[in-house]
Amino acid sequence: MTPTVKASPTILFTSLVVLTILKLCGTVWLRNSVSDRSPTCSTALVGYNDPRQWDIGGERKAARVLMSSEESVHYQLHADLEWGALVPANGTIYLGPERHPFTISMFHQLRCIDTIRTVLFSTRDLETPPPPSGLSRHCFNYLRQMALCRADTTLVQVLNPDDPHPFPDVAVCNDWEHVYTEVRRNQEHHREASGEE
Repeated sequence: MTPTVKASPTILFTSLVVLTILKLCGTVWLRNSVSDRSPTCSTALVGYNDPRQWDIGGERKAARVLMSSEESVHYQLHADLEWGALVPANGTIYLGPERHPFTISMFHQLRCIDTIRTVLFSTRDLETPPPPSGLSRHCFNYLRQMALCRADTTLVQVLNPDDPHPFPDVAVCNDWEHVYTEVRRNQEHHREASGEE
């Protein structure tokens, strides 16, 4: 039998706070010390140069936000409106003088999660679900590739049977609100330029 060691709640809480602060500092340091070598392109798209990333620029370009990783009552399997609101106007942006249509990876990933959610929800009561569609296979593959591409080494707490509600984790993320603002601005500019209402 393995002996158990008991620690006081104060020591445990202090340890959790110190470890969380160290994790946040390490994450910020790593994110700032690694240079982004992804090719970028301006929204002008001089000629068609096959851009790989949308450089939205602005004051908040490099802004980071904190996101706590915890359960939510939102974005359940049946919440079509909430999932639909995550990708404005189908997630299409228009770049360059010819207004080439693109979407950004964040929206592609959210749409793929929504596609898989829809399949799960619509087939939940079937004894024999239909074979996966080409779109759902694409989405599983795309999400797998994006997880591998990002190779995020942030440590995630493993669920402990003795603690079913672990201390909420916090991630340092790109400012997604800035992305939404720039996407809406781009879509509005496209509507005005093309005469759409």
